[in-house]
Amino acid sequence: MRANMKIWIYSGISAFLILPACQPNQAVMRANASDKKQEILRIIPLGSSYAKARELMTANGYRCEVSNEPFIVVNNGRQERVRTGLNYLYCDKRESASYLVTRRWQIAVVNQNEKVSDIFVSTGLAGP
Repeated sequence: MRANMKIWIYSGISAFLILPACQPNQAVMRANASDKKQEILRIIPLGSSYAKARELMTANGYRCEVSNEPFIVVNNGRQERVRTGLNYLYCDKRESASYLVTRRWQIAVVNQNEKVSDIFVSTGLAGP
């Protein structure tokens, strides 16, 4: 009886650790903007359907809206560049980084002829 219980416990732990890695459309939250961009490109490759990109970003917990405002690319508080003249899907997500501090991701999924032509990522910490 005790051996069977151990097998069930190990099976449960294994499933808990392995199953999240088997979800190909789930993006891992990264602290670095370039790492996050690569993670998004894994689930939304360039040339993907713009509508499908919106669906995947929303499924990953982002709030999204269409925009053509300038997009400032920021990586951990350091402004890298400003992108203008784009039609893009602006997606925003926040998660707690610690007590009173939040990590924020802002993603621009660029739309060109209803296809994803580029992705820009800004990330940083917000708090007191």
